[in-house]
Amino acid sequence: MKSPEFQPVGDMIRHPTTVSEYDESRRKQRLHETKLGQNWDKLGRTRRFLAKSAIYGSMSLLPFGAYLKYDVLPEYERLANTHPEVIDVYEANDPADSNTKIYGIMGLGNISAEETMTTLDSLADIGDVKAIKLDNQGIDITVIADKIKDSLVSDASDVEGAEMTDYTVGFFAGSMGGEIVPKVALDLRERYEIKTEFVLFDCSPFGLDSVRPEHREKGLQLMKYLPVAEIVGGDVARSVRFPVEMVARKERYMTGDIPAPWMIDVDEFIAAFKEVYVDKILKKDVASGRFIAEQVGQIKYDDAIDSLNVLNEIDEGGDLLSVIYMRPFDPNQDTVVDVSLGQRLVTATTNAENRNLLIAKLHNTGHANPNQRPSEYNEVIQNRIIPFLERRESEKAISDLAYLAIAHSDSHLAILDPDE
Repeated sequence: MKSPEFQPVGDMIRHPTTVSEYDESRRKQRLHETKLGQNWDKLGRTRRFLAKSAIYGSMSLLPFGAYLKYDVLPEYERLANTHPEVIDVYEANDPADSNTKIYGIMGLGNISAEETMTTLDSLADIGDVKAIKLDNQGIDITVIADKIKDSLVSDASDVEGAEMTDYTVGFFAGSMGGEIVPKVALDLRERYEIKTEFVLFDCSPFGLDSVRPEHREKGLQLMKYLPVAEIVGGDVARSVRFPVEMVARKERYMTGDIPAPWMIDVDEFIAAFKEVYVDKILKKDVASGRFIAEQVGQIKYDDAIDSLNVLNEIDEGGDLLSVIYMRPFDPNQDTVVDVSLGQRLVTATTNAENRNLLIAKLHNTGHANPNQRPSEYNEVIQNRIIPFLERRESEKAISDLAYLAIAHSDSHLAILDPDE
């Protein structure tokens, strides 16, 4: 029995069609009549295509908008507010040594050297210990040198009659920091006449040839894709960096060449996941992809050895830089840098007659890891590096005394030319 034409239900008027009278063809016809742009006669198909594209396109842009708002833009704001600075870590254990200032600059992916310089407390037996915090947006040698100069000016202002040039400077260069330090030291000498007394390299590479192939390739790939990543903020976004960091650690949790579930060490995967999430995502002061690419560029376009060659020439005052190269006793323990090649490159910048180079080999260490092996590092600093620097200082003192004795002696005590 059909329902009546209209059947009131309370204050509502129900359409006569009931569920039992449902018709699929009528539904499709009605859907066709009411769909977007059905009454567009002129260029209807084109207009409908454009309208649908706009709707679906805007829907697909919603996740991208969230990515920009919550990941990229906050990182750009953070980077805009990061500036290089000098951080005081330790005062010299002996106030007489406070005229030597030791600055730490760290390697790839590290902005601040504060943690490492805090670990190396034995350096306070040499002088005041300070850490350089780099600009997360890039590396500028002159800016770093200016910050060190400002630090020395500030220290001199606290001592009556002291001047900036009364201080000598030493550097601790962790890994890739060795690519920056010689250029900073040379800039300090040329622009401000600030003398660098020693440079302590820790597993530093000099050029890409010193970097082991697998790590070298990762760095080059990063530099290759960075221009594209910059377009969508991928050079700073942490959400993009997360998978990159996980892939970089795949050797730790992958047991085969194929990324299959049965070839993953679950415990190691979880450990790597936690490490990346805590150190690279949650950590506020993490280095950006842009900064890391800049560091790789410092290695690729290497001119640190050229600067070191200049620094290893005796200056006008007759002084010569002391160079220390720290490395694992077993070079294979350093899986990032070919320290044997690094040692040869450093050795080539001086000669045996200068007696200004020390190769310090450490047991039970890996690649530039004083935070993991503090006792081994502090022990070698106490037992080998400090005696080496003291011997160099003693030789310089003897040389200065001999020069003064000759300069103020009677003519018959003067050194004669061998041909006379």
